[in-house]
Amino acid sequence: MDKKDYEKLWNNSFYPWIENYLKKYKNLYFDKNKKYEIYYEYEIIRIKTKAEMLDEDELVDRHKIASMLVLAIIKVNPLSFVFTGDINQLVKPAEYLANEFFAISCASSIIRSFVVEKKIYGLKITNELGKGMSYPLCDDNSSYIYSLAKLLKNEYVNKKEEFNIFTFSSLLFLLEKFTVEYYK
Repeated sequence: MDKKDYEKLWNNSFYPWIENYLKKYKNLYFDKNKKYEIYYEYEIIRIKTKAEMLDEDELVDRHKIASMLVLAIIKVNPLSFVFTGDINQLVKPAEYLANEFFAISCASSIIRSFVVEKKIYGLKITNELGKGMSYPLCDDNSSYIYSLAKLLKNEYVNKKEEFNIFTFSSLLFLLEKFTVEYYK
């Protein structure tokens, strides 16, 4: 993903998501300067990831690109909770996990845009996938996206565990395949 692609995704998908989220959750703040920090962090991660690949000349697939952007967003942390001074102010899970939800949304947008642009799965599935990704139900009927956001927060933010681009990209690949099967 070059800067031109990033700008297009930012304007068409990423920033509209942020605007909608900020309307819904009034205690959040988005630092507009972090738009470019995210891209530069992505570039650093991309260079390191390419060096780890067996064949450095191999193109980076959409799942790895999406995973690298997830890590960049988690590192840059563009959304923050604004404390109003009220000791009774509660932090909602959607506010606490805002950066993780944003990262997942961006990853889904990247995968959707590649699939839709290239019409990888044929017209019917491409049209359905253009509407959004489909996620499996969790055993406890909780949201899969919520569970994934908690995983990102608990493992990679709070515990400072190493984020593995290749493992997370495999997860995104499986989510794409799940979505394709869902729409068949």
